[in-house]
Amino acid sequence: MRAWAFGDPALISEADAQRHFEQTVAEYRRIASGDTSDVCLSLERWLARDMAPPDYLLAELLSTTSRMMLVGPTGFGKTNLA
Repeated sequence: MRAWAFGDPALISEADAQRHFEQTVAEYRRIASGDTSDVCLSLERWLARDMAPPDYLLAELLSTTSRMMLVGPTGFGKTNLA
């Protein structure tokens, strides 16, 4: 017997699907029990992260890792700016 993989169109064996299900349930139970040490960062760990400085493209308004939405009426040059 075969089962569909979660998020994958390929077929996997029922045993593999059952093992994946059991691992997922175990992970949810671990998190529900309060063990979030590898899921959430404490404030101290978050502040102590080693991150590269931003690579700015437009003064300090836009960096290479910025996300923004460009909204405006038709014909105002949104496509040219993007």
